[in-house]
Amino acid sequence: MIRSSIESSCLSSVGYDKQLKLLEIEFRSGSVYQYFDVPTEIYSQLSHAPSAGRYFNKYIAYKFRYKLVENYSYQEASKQDRINNPPTADSIKHLYKKLAFRFHPDRAQGYEKLMKEINTLYEERNYYMLKEIAKQYNCKN
Repeated sequence: MIRSSIESSCLSSVGYDKQLKLLEIEFRSGSVYQYFDVPTEIYSQLSHAPSAGRYFNKYIAYKFRYKLVENYSYQEASKQDRINNPPTADSIKHLYKKLAFRFHPDRAQGYEKLMKEINTLYEERNYYMLKEIAKQYNCKN
């Protein structure tokens, strides 16, 4: 799919297939996601939104079925570095607390699915996917 660049601090490019109603978004982190059954109007409004990141978070994130297509930033992280410098229990806990504070249902409406995913990743001690979520939503470490 051909994607067009977009002015955004968190999104890099977007593409859309009208026949499949498939929206493809590349994030600044390098991750590429596909969102299914997205109406044409949503793509059009995203492309022309004054803040594409804000529009994405409000109208697209966790509203449509999606899948990770490519995860460049995770692939680029050298395997040797992950072996030599594995995340500590404290670093995993710190990142989890930061995400949980930002997306807790009492503080941010509409992020219930994301919080469930964050909780699951924390239980699995999946630091790298928690870090991807932090990058995707522009949460600084």
